Amino acid sequence: MKHIRLAQAGSDDKSYFWRLYQQAMRGHVESQWGWDETWQREDFAKRWQDNDNLLLVSGRLNLGYAQVSRGSDAVLYITMLIIAPQWRNKGIGRQVLVSLQRAYQAEEITLRVFRCNQQALQFYLNAGFSLSAEEPDFYLLRGRAEELQAAQPKVRRA
Repeated sequence: MKHIRLAQAGSDDKSYFWRLYQQAMRGHVESQWGWDETWQREDFAKRWQDNDNLLLVSGRLNLGYAQVSRGSDAVLYITMLIIAPQWRNKGIGRQVLVSLQRAYQAEEITLRVFRCNQQALQFYLNAGFSLSAEEPDFYLLRGRAEELQAAQPKVRRA
C-alpha cells in the first residue's frame, strides 16, 4: 500500500463514517448490549463533536477513518479506528498507528477494545500495545511510541 495520509474530515464525510461504524461495530455492540439505533446515533454525533475526525486516504481512495482526542500533552486517545473491510489485513492499521503517533507527537497512545473483539485485541497487541487494565466490557490498551515503532514490520529492499 502506498503512503496513507490523515485528512481532516468534513461534514460531508459523516455518512461515510456512520456507514463504516455500523459495518464494523454493530455485531460487537449487539452482542454486548443490543443495538439501540437512537442511542447509537446520539453517541455517534457526540463522538463527531468531541474528537478529531480523520479520513485515512491513499491517493483518491478512502481506506477508513480514525477519531482521536488528546488525553494530555503527550497522550493520544484513539476513540475509533476503522479500516474499510476491503482494506483490512494489508498493514494499513499499523501504518495509521505510527502516522497518528507522529502527527500528534504522542509519547503514548491509549484505547479501549471490546472484550468480544478478539481480532482487534490481537491486532493491537501485535502492533506493540500492552494491556493496561480491564473493565467488564473492555480491555484498556496502551502503546508507547518506541514500542509502536519497534513493532513495525521491516521493509525489505531488493
